[in-house]
Amino acid sequence: MAHIFRLYTAGGSDNIDGWADSIEYGTKAIGSISDPEGATCKREITSIPSPFARMDLMKNAFRQVVESKDLDNQLTVYHKLVSDCLDVAEIFFNIEKLRDKFDIIRWNKKEALGLLLDKKSSFAHKQLGETLNMYLNQDASTYNFDLLQNIYLLNYKGPDAPSQMNIVGATSPATLFFTSANNLNYVSANVCFGNDKPFDSNFQPLYRRDTQFILYWFGLKNFWNQLQDKTARSFSNLFKEVDEYLELTFKYLTQEQKDLINKMTKADIDKYVSISITTNTDLVEVLGCELKCLNVDSSFHTDFVIDSDFTVGGKKPLVLPVDTFRKSLIYTQDVWDEKTVVPIHDDTPLDKRKLPVDGRTYPYLTMGDFLEDTLICNSYPLNVDCFYNGGDKQCGEDGGFSYLLPIKKAYFLYFTIEDLKKHFRMERLEVVSDKVVKVTLDIPVKAENGQVNFITYERFYYENLAGNSDESSGRIIVKDFALHIFPFLKVKQNVMADYRVNVMDFEGDDKYNLSFGNDQGVFEKECCLRRNNTSDGDVIVAGRTVLSPQTFVFKSVFSYLVFNVEGVDNIIIPEFQGKVGARSFEFAIDFGTSNTHIEYRMDGGKIEPFTIKKNESLIQPMNIGYGKDPDDVIMADFMPSVIGEYFKFPTRTVLSEKAGLDWIGTEVVPMAETNLPFVFETMDLPPYNKSHVDLKWAAEVESQNRICSYFENLMMLMRNKVLMNGGDLSATKIAWFYPASMSSKRVTKIRDTWKMLYGIYFGGDSDTQIITMSESVVPYYYYKKNSKATTNVVSVDIGGGTSDILIVKDGNPLYLSSCRFAANAIFDCQPCHSSPFIIKYLDYFRSVLNAQGLSEIIELADGWMEDGKPASDIVMLLFSLVGNRDVVGKKITSKVNYSSMLFSDSKLKTLFILFYTALIYHIARTMKCKSLDFPRHLTFSGTGSKLLQILIDVSEKEVLEKYTKLIFEKVYGTEYDKDGLDILINTSNPKEVTCKGGLLEMKTMSVADIEDMKICLLGTSDDVFASSSFKYSDIDSKMIDGVVKEMNVFTDLFYKLDEEFSFYKKFGAMNTEDLEDLRPLFTRDIAKSVRDGMSDKNLKDKVEETLFFYPIREILCAIGGNNKMLEPEDE
Repeated sequence: MAHIFRLYTAGGSDNIDGWADSIEYGTKAIGSISDPEGATCKREITSIPSPFARMDLMKNAFRQVVESKDLDNQLTVYHKLVSDCLDVAEIFFNIEKLRDKFDIIRWNKKEALGLLLDKKSSFAHKQLGETLNMYLNQDASTYNFDLLQNIYLLNYKGPDAPSQMNIVGATSPATLFFTSANNLNYVSANVCFGNDKPFDSNFQPLYRRDTQFILYWFGLKNFWNQLQDKTARSFSNLFKEVDEYLELTFKYLTQEQKDLINKMTKADIDKYVSISITTNTDLVEVLGCELKCLNVDSSFHTDFVIDSDFTVGGKKPLVLPVDTFRKSLIYTQDVWDEKTVVPIHDDTPLDKRKLPVDGRTYPYLTMGDFLEDTLICNSYPLNVDCFYNGGDKQCGEDGGFSYLLPIKKAYFLYFTIEDLKKHFRMERLEVVSDKVVKVTLDIPVKAENGQVNFITYERFYYENLAGNSDESSGRIIVKDFALHIFPFLKVKQNVMADYRVNVMDFEGDDKYNLSFGNDQGVFEKECCLRRNNTSDGDVIVAGRTVLSPQTFVFKSVFSYLVFNVEGVDNIIIPEFQGKVGARSFEFAIDFGTSNTHIEYRMDGGKIEPFTIKKNESLIQPMNIGYGKDPDDVIMADFMPSVIGEYFKFPTRTVLSEKAGLDWIGTEVVPMAETNLPFVFETMDLPPYNKSHVDLKWAAEVESQNRICSYFENLMMLMRNKVLMNGGDLSATKIAWFYPASMSSKRVTKIRDTWKMLYGIYFGGDSDTQIITMSESVVPYYYYKKNSKATTNVVSVDIGGGTSDILIVKDGNPLYLSSCRFAANAIFDCQPCHSSPFIIKYLDYFRSVLNAQGLSEIIELADGWMEDGKPASDIVMLLFSLVGNRDVVGKKITSKVNYSSMLFSDSKLKTLFILFYTALIYHIARTMKCKSLDFPRHLTFSGTGSKLLQILIDVSEKEVLEKYTKLIFEKVYGTEYDKDGLDILINTSNPKEVTCKGGLLEMKTMSVADIEDMKICLLGTSDDVFASSSFKYSDIDSKMIDGVVKEMNVFTDLFYKLDEEFSFYKKFGAMNTEDLEDLRPLFTRDIAKSVRDGMSDKNLKDKVEETLFFYPIREILCAIGGNNKMLEPEDE
């Protein structure tokens, strides 16, 4: 009897007699083999001599881990193998952000065997092929080789790669993935998943990995047969050991993760991205099942998202700390690792940056994106009442010097000035001789749960960088300059801005530059002018200590300055003054030969001489204590800080200008190259200035241009007085006076100059707001105004909210009617987010303007959209683009002519035709009911009258005249008289006693006279006018029914007019078929629209506007919301 030596212990006897049978090796026997090393992870298992033994080891490892029922063991080689296998899987899963570190190499079974067994192959190759083929066939069922097509190998090529080919793992037909047996520490040092490093000694079971990775594993398991069509065998049949591992893993998962798995559908798997090798069709698969990877553009959980609405390519950037950060915030997968290194600067464009450690391409921000490397010190104390000090408590008068703010302008892409003031601190440190400043900036980040935390950037700036040369240290440079801002106020977004910023260099060797920022935009100057430079380029010294003063002109709203010197940018934040409101201002200007005087009043109050008081000073210095020379230069080149004390009106009629100024060939800039020298005759003007006093009567071209510049300087004073005190620019009225001896030609020329400048600086209707008055009669003139109207005129003034209709008979105003039916009835037919006037064209404007670097214009519209402003506000902005100075400068006015676009829009033009038809119909009905003759002239005024330019070309207004006549004829039931109708379209109006009399005369008519002229046709079918005592409470259902009947009559007439006149042919509007589709909107809820229109009225109030336009407004809204309005034009 012989003793048998065997590895296994399960089954069979240890002794055998002779040639007796022994049992064969089976699963049970193999499983009972004892590992003499105790399965320690200190040494890799030595595999049997088979090319596929590593796959078998991986199968066994999964089996051993499952049988141990312990996923967290850190000691066994089996747990190491499973962890490394999962590392390979996770590399494939994150391959899109690891492409710079790994290549995928495809090994195709059929191709490889074909090459090896080819008759041209060498003997050795054929032997290898035959052997390989034998194993593939022999082990087909064990390792699924019968279904195998490809194996995909991971080749590491990143930092520390030891050789050209470094295979770290591959796909497996037995366990989906498997690893090599090599030392892969070089991968661990350069790749990580959250805080987990692959192939290291810290084994990571699946349940401790990223949730998305876990979900994908279970998705493969649960939907295997739906994800491939190569075999009907199930996941558990093909990958038994892996399947059992997943079953065990499921027990370790959180309930939230389990719920996510249970809710998964195949569509969830489809959201992952295919793993391509060379082309979109060359994709990684296992046994015919296409493997997927994480979409790097998909959202991920992180607590470092910047707490701002600004995005980069639709993504909110992360803000990452550069110093040790120990808060338990989630980075991309795990809690932030305080050892993570984030660069202070990253020159890569934001949208192309790769997240440190994580590797995915995603925008992130670091300290260098917010804080400048250099801090500028100004030699003078800060004007702390007018400029933000950044928290520097020593910057005032006692501090001796002050600092600008080392904030990058990119900060304001994400945050506001108010945000900066809350989160920025600047502190001087006690150092014996050198300047040292500590700057701290907190950037808010929002966690997944909505909690706001802060990433704090701390930087020290040194005047002497010796010994402080690390990248995080900044330097301080000291500069000697002065800066003044005019006007020192911030205008509203919808008001044209016009700023002057003067910089004086006291050293003479520095080149300063300014740009201007507001919210997310930073804009360049309109121009920079050096008043003391001659036409030959020579410099005339301004004073003993003042060298090279320069004035920056800027025409946009700004909230901070970007100050540049020596290539260094720092920020200056003025604390602008001014009030918000809608006060009305009236000015009277007596432009005399020797002296000029201005009187004014606010809200019809006390009349007084024009003043600029100390608390409304229009010009402010950034620093204090510049000295006499700089102060004199500012008064000589700009204006005194106070007007009304020593310098006051009346003042000499004199213009100061830059010496050698070209008045013929260039555009002269007021309050930069010219100004009103209030100091005239009290001090010598700087030698680079020249003064002119003979303005009023001079006739040559240069003198006419000087008059214009003189008026512009006056306009700027008045305009900024209005803004500083919360006034409404467009409501401002200005009277000017001419002597009886002045020729009509000269009066016309001066009047036109005033009107042109009023349009530029005040933006209102210059025809009504510029009052031309005679010096001879104005002191005695009160409640009287000449009318130049001709016989039988209807004057229609269309505003934004209301339209006024004045009926003149035999040269005398007879009736006045007003209604809330104007331009906004069209443009506000839908809210801004659904307005066809906006959504149909805004993206086009965006593309054109952004292409020209004018994104700030469209950003304004976007801001208004976000604020939910009325659509009419945004529409008016679009209309204004054609006259925008930046647009004109870029020579793209033809591309942004909104009026022209609407003129060619047949769908939207239907709204304008309906508006116009309703308005004229109501006028005709009113006149017929008053037994008045046809009007001979129909004039239009007001900004809303520009609607007519959308209906017809002004040169073809006879089309509109014919159409208007047709409406009157339909209403009157008779033909127009032979004189016909002309439509006039208006496209663009002793000293103290004179000024005061002129201001009193601005009251054109008394309230009583206006009231006597008012009439109101109710809009019912029975032609009833509202009496003076008729109130909203008197309107009953019968009257409302009458409005419904009237609307039915109007609707029939409207469609009859289209039939006879053809809106499509004559106006280029919607065709009859499409228009007919809208007809149901004309009869829907008419009575309700009348009641809705009265809902905001006080029932005790008198009825002063027709009910007719209430349903018309609702019809305009209904049509504006119809999808036809968004349809493109037919080619």
